[in-house]
Amino acid sequence: MLKTNNEYKMDRKITNEELWRNTQQKPIENQIKRRKWNWIGHTLRREVGAIQKTSLDWNPQGYRRRGRPKRTSRRTIEDEIRGTGRSWNEVKGIAGDRSARKLFMDALCSTRNKRT
Repeated sequence: MLKTNNEYKMDRKITNEELWRNTQQKPIENQIKRRKWNWIGHTLRREVGAIQKTSLDWNPQGYRRRGRPKRTSRRTIEDEIRGTGRSWNEVKGIAGDRSARKLFMDALCSTRNKRT
């Protein structure tokens, strides 16, 4: 629908990046990452005994069974944190401070260094 609404003919092919630029939308990867980190921040601000908060620090022992993914959500989160040059304990401290959390989210979801 967007391709016809923006004065494009259906036979002209445009890339998704060009469509996002014309409609001033952010890439979907950044929207997903921002929502995920909003949820993590919300979870880290919960009370001490909350199950959701302890699940972020939980480290299951044993072997990964056949068919289970090697990339877990925990490893993905740790890789994203390492990309910003921070540690997990620093991120826990940032969760309570609104201005620091906003700066962290902007640095995490920036599109400056990505290919477009």
